[in-house]
Amino acid sequence: MKKLIIFDCDGTLVDSEVIATQVFTAYWATHGVVMTETEFKEKFIGTGSNAPVVIENLSKMPAHADEEGDALLDEALSKYLTAVDGISTLLSSLNFEMCVASNSSLKYVKKALIKTKLTSYFGEKVFSSEQVDNPKPAPDLFIHASSVCGYQIEDCIVVEDSVSGVRAAQNANMKVIGFSGAGHFIPSLEEKLKAVNPDWFCSTTSELHELLNSF
Repeated sequence: MKKLIIFDCDGTLVDSEVIATQVFTAYWATHGVVMTETEFKEKFIGTGSNAPVVIENLSKMPAHADEEGDALLDEALSKYLTAVDGISTLLSSLNFEMCVASNSSLKYVKKALIKTKLTSYFGEKVFSSEQVDNPKPAPDLFIHASSVCGYQIEDCIVVEDSVSGVRAAQNANMKVIGFSGAGHFIPSLEEKLKAVNPDWFCSTTSELHELLNSF
């Protein structure tokens, strides 16, 4: 049976979250907002820029801190961003149609895929929450991706590393794999991901590889 595999981008295909953790904890400390990398991961990874915890944190810093922090992250990503270990091998082994659906901007996602040499696996089948009314955890983005690619809901499988992403897939009535194979994962994040009950859970790219090739 034909299936569409829908991948999240950050923390699923590209190892960006670990870079964001390092950049923001260092930068925020210069403005007196000090936290450990573990605290950052537990509070901020998987949240959007409009999340209350993000807004509250930025309110403690100068007005320009948001833009300066983002600029520093962009610079670091352009230098150091890599694909999640083993992802390229996994993608090259799959016989399913694949797409990317991310809460990040379309410009960023395409740039990240180029940087990590993953573009050829997806072509133009790259989607952003900019293209729909509501970002994850709303189902809009996944429903949009499946529709554009020509697949029914029941023929889609989502791969996600975040709680909001898993919930978005569940809200879209799609099967979802929780994936914790990226570099930023710590036990508490893995437990949070498991707690939202994805249909399957893979803690390594090898496990994900084996699961996807079993469908």
